[in-house]
Amino acid sequence: MFIESDGQIVYVAAFDDDDRAFEMLSFGYHKCPPEHTYGPDVRDAYVIHIVLEGEGTLIKNGKRMRLQKDKAFLTRAGEPFTYRADSDNPWHYVWIIFRGKKAEEAVVEMGFTEDRCVISVEDTSKIAEVILKALKLRGVTPADNHLRYAFMYQVFHYLCADKKNLVNLEPNGAEIAAAYIKENIRKKITVNGLASMIGFNRSQLFRLFRSTYNMSPNEYILNHRLEVSMSIIRNTNFPLARISEETGFANYENFSRRFKEKFGVKPSEIRKMKKETI
Repeated sequence: MFIESDGQIVYVAAFDDDDRAFEMLSFGYHKCPPEHTYGPDVRDAYVIHIVLEGEGTLIKNGKRMRLQKDKAFLTRAGEPFTYRADSDNPWHYVWIIFRGKKAEEAVVEMGFTEDRCVISVEDTSKIAEVILKALKLRGVTPADNHLRYAFMYQVFHYLCADKKNLVNLEPNGAEIAAAYIKENIRKKITVNGLASMIGFNRSQLFRLFRSTYNMSPNEYILNHRLEVSMSIIRNTNFPLARISEETGFANYENFSRRFKEKFGVKPSEIRKMKKETI
């Protein structure tokens, strides 16, 4: 059975066989709207999501993991989880749901462990191509079902081939701090406060941001505030002074000056250009 709606395409198997080494239950593609949330939920099977574009957050075992393109994450049967698309850059992903006697062995071969539910994927485009090909199969003959399983094994092959690119379940300190910045953009955020929150000193946090994002924590905070303000200006009619306040600037004059330094134009000029194109 196929379901198509709201940017997603889903195949759901119409048969059930608990004796299979692998039983494929569903697979699909979803281009998520901003802040699209799934969960809290618990599945009775293994679910692997492969992020193709954008960003989102996985909440699992009391941990929040910020995930981006070229990452795959696993939830096992019986594990509660929630995941949510980013508000500014929502993710697109493909997924596959399966179970069976060999399922645990397969996910371990991909690089997943009890303590690692996220792995890196060298080339997500290959996996996306396979899933999208499988979604074009609309027949329900034995030949069609065998081909779907062939596509599933091809996805497993690509994930196992990328086993060398493992990442830890725990995000590094810079990723934790960046997630906090994105969720608290309106608040006054200091580098000392961020460092204290994640148990590092100021110098350690600075080095982490340089290695992870190629910028200092203060540069990251300012850049994120300006990127969000640009998006709000382009997509809403909110007063510029309110946008300045909502994105954490102390006053409009500072906001306007920083905005022009980054984008080469003032916020008022962007707003004027928007009105002229309407």
